[in-house]
Amino acid sequence: MDAFSQFLTQQAQEKYANAVKLNDSDCRNDAETEPYKSKYKAREIWCELKSVVEDCCHDHPTDERWGFLKAALDLKLGINYTDTEELGTGEEHLNKCVELLQEHSLKERACNVLQEALNQLGILWTGRRQPEKALGFLQRAEKLYKDFQHEVGGAPYTVDDLFTCDTSEDDGAVAHRRSKHFENTYTHTLYYLAQVYGRLEESQKSAQYCHVTLRRQLETRTYHPVEWALNAATLSQYYITKPNFGMARHCMASATVVLKEAGEDDEKCSSQNCDGPKDLPRIWADLYRCWVKYGLQLLETSWERLLDDSQDDDKQAKSEQQEQEEEEGASKEGKEKDTLLTFDLELTAVEEQITDKYVLDYEQAREVFLTVQQWINKAQEYYHIDDHCTDYTEIVQDHSRLYKQLIFFEGDYDRQCKMHKRRVDLLKNVLDQLNPQHYLLVCRQLMFELAETYSAMLDLKLAAANETEARPTARAMKKINTLTQQSIDEFHKYIDSLRNPDKELPEKFGEDDERPVMIAHFCTGRLYSKFVEFDTRKRVANLNKSVEHYKFLVDYCTRNPSAKEKVKAEYGICEEMVLLLPVKMDKILREAEQINN
Repeated sequence: MDAFSQFLTQQAQEKYANAVKLNDSDCRNDAETEPYKSKYKAREIWCELKSVVEDCCHDHPTDERWGFLKAALDLKLGINYTDTEELGTGEEHLNKCVELLQEHSLKERACNVLQEALNQLGILWTGRRQPEKALGFLQRAEKLYKDFQHEVGGAPYTVDDLFTCDTSEDDGAVAHRRSKHFENTYTHTLYYLAQVYGRLEESQKSAQYCHVTLRRQLETRTYHPVEWALNAATLSQYYITKPNFGMARHCMASATVVLKEAGEDDEKCSSQNCDGPKDLPRIWADLYRCWVKYGLQLLETSWERLLDDSQDDDKQAKSEQQEQEEEEGASKEGKEKDTLLTFDLELTAVEEQITDKYVLDYEQAREVFLTVQQWINKAQEYYHIDDHCTDYTEIVQDHSRLYKQLIFFEGDYDRQCKMHKRRVDLLKNVLDQLNPQHYLLVCRQLMFELAETYSAMLDLKLAAANETEARPTARAMKKINTLTQQSIDEFHKYIDSLRNPDKELPEKFGEDDERPVMIAHFCTGRLYSKFVEFDTRKRVANLNKSVEHYKFLVDYCTRNPSAKEKVKAEYGICEEMVLLLPVKMDKILREAEQINN
């Protein structure tokens, strides 16, 4: 037995294993007052081993195995120091490991150790909010894996293998274990790359790496159902934005099926006694919310597509079905590529709940609407207004948005108005229960949306009135005026919520408030001109109000020129109205005077 084998057998193997146990297992039982007690003990052992190994490196300079042991101990110490929040020292050890192994990167005893060190440096620099630097280390780890696979084949030693002298294990079992570890390390590399590309706002690359990671985790059965499901649901949101509803639905259905491994859905969502993780009801609720986002975006993209098509004379000559068939044919190559990324799961029952095709008419839209509404109800089984006010409000806003998307596919004015009325009921119910002092931003959102909803109802009533030659009934005129006033009131509430303690509006609004405030004034100016009034003084008074609100926008942009870009179209209209409306008011007054005379 040579000196190296003697060292492993008589000293290193048992001590190393003890340090691993302390660092990875015993630490979980450490008292809160001494959270790193076991890790510190493990560190002492590894430092002691490293000191001996360094001496042996000098005594046996031609035996590179000693150098590989030293690098492995630097890896273990680097991870240990970073785990105990001593990042500077941890980085030093990880860099030493990389320096020792970079010239031996494709050797069996070096490759996996180097791979793990590069991953750890990627994590470390990501934590320091330097994703560009993290990316460099992770790309090296990715290339290392591919180079070893291409030029060497098989699998390298694991870190633990370097400190083991046990020859009783079957060669096939050893090869399988090493291969599994090597592949898992590479999967971690891909996972970290997905995160880093996300930080760098390279969403396409981030999604690609995330998808490959999830697929590899499924294939090797190395995943936690909850974490996997949440990552798959998050990935679906990327595909929604493309829009690629086929892949988005596939990811959501996969998330649903995998999450069932952690615990059931329907009955468990509101249950306090859950067989899975304690927060499983919340996770199911969040998954339903992701499904809601899918349905909302499908409806919105569908009507936007139909709107674009209706403005194209050439496309108008084609049937909607023919257009969809052509689009599907054009994207055949892309869908074939998507097939390579699908997860090997039985998803038929889940995917059949909702289409991944564009919605073309009201009946199809209604099917989507009803399914999404069920998911909203499921999410609200967990998110109650008393316990989760903000989340509950967001779900209600999604419900309102769902009605808004369905309205596009409905041609009847009266039924459209009823859907908007349902939106009003949903939004007002929440707004009335919120304390503006605690939920001011949410209240502002609800006020603004209510104002827009009342305004949309007003436009429908006016459109219906314009379609008939008969003079509007007193009841119709009263309804028009009521809706006008309700919309104005909500816009005023929104504007007033931005006043300071002295009840004055600021000279300059915050970045997020600037456009909404100006749009509120623009819409309010428009609304005052919609009142149906036969009294001349009231008509002129309303037009005066319109001028005031239009002038507010113009004056604000004069004081704050940078704001003009945010309301470019509205600014031009307001500027024109400030000049034209006084002329119109003079004309109304002169005509009234002539009639009276």
